Amino acid sequence: LKLHVNGLLIALTEMLRRRQPPLDPSLSSSLRAVELFLAALPTRVDHDWTLDEMAAACGLHRSRFAHYCARLTNMTPNDYLTKCRVEAAAHLLRSAPDLRVTDVAYRAGFGSSQYFATVFRQRTGCTPREFRQRDFGSPRP
Repeated sequence: LKLHVNGLLIALTEMLRRRQPPLDPSLSSSLRAVELFLAALPTRVDHDWTLDEMAAACGLHRSRFAHYCARLTNMTPNDYLTKCRVEAAAHLLRSAPDLRVTDVAYRAGFGSSQYFATVFRQRTGCTPREFRQRDFGSPRP
């Protein structure tokens, strides 16, 4: 039985080698690498990302990464990261009503609660506390 299985594997290997199946370039392109990175970014907003780190994670130079990011999101990498952070913060404000706003800010990747409050208000039209009150109807810490 082992000989037959080995013979089958050898025959399959030779057949694949002769046929040389076509590779899908979209699976290994730089654009695809950026697309996958951006799709995973919302789960890693707490990291202190720099443009160089984001580009390096995709194996690209910063200008090429920024070009692909703009093409995919119509935003700069930093704007997209900020959008992801605000969305993560909004989710935390809803799902963890007992979590302090300062803790939400840090978990969402913001360096300070003041900066977080400013950016959150610019993006949502209300402060984090107002957002939480609107969702839960009562003040929280």
